[in-house]
Amino acid sequence: MSTEGETAAITPELYNAIVTIVDGRMKEFQVSREDFSELRAIVTELAEAQTKTEEALKELATQMGKLSDNIGFSLEDVILVASYQR
Repeated sequence: MSTEGETAAITPELYNAIVTIVDGRMKEFQVSREDFSELRAIVTELAEAQTKTEEALKELATQMGKLSDNIGFSLEDVILVASYQR
């Protein structure tokens, strides 16, 4: 144990072990950073796909509304013709 003002010397073996551990941790951090960048790109692609899906869904809803109106008018015409035939 060192006293105030003294510094503890480390052996070259301990120094090398520390450097190896820190280097290994830095590599793990770098991989994590690359994974994060890749994840960010994937999320951007998903957001773009979501926007396209929402636009297509709105168009489908519009077309379904038009189809419903057409079928509704056709049914009203059939009922009207049937009522005149009585």
